Amino acid sequence: MNDTDVCYLTIPVTSADQATSLATYLQRHGYSAVAELNEVTCPLLVDPAVTTADIHQLRRNWIKWWQHEDSELFSLPIFVKGSEYCGVER
Repeated sequence: MNDTDVCYLTIPVTSADQATSLATYLQRHGYSAVAELNEVTCPLLVDPAVTTADIHQLRRNWIKWWQHEDSELFSLPIFVKGSEYCGVER
């Protein structure tokens, strides 16, 4: 018998585009995440409390990115704070 408990974290978002973007962002940070309509679901296999806290922090960071991500569409310069390239246009 398998004694592994699997919990899931479901994060509601405004649109399917946001769900796809957030799921991709979480995957790039090492988490399994699936976009479904206007929500993202993540299995919590190891230490759900710590994993949930980390995913919530990543979501807060992603929200900041999402609010400003359209600047690239208009060919505006994008700066990455805290990097060796800070102040250099991309």
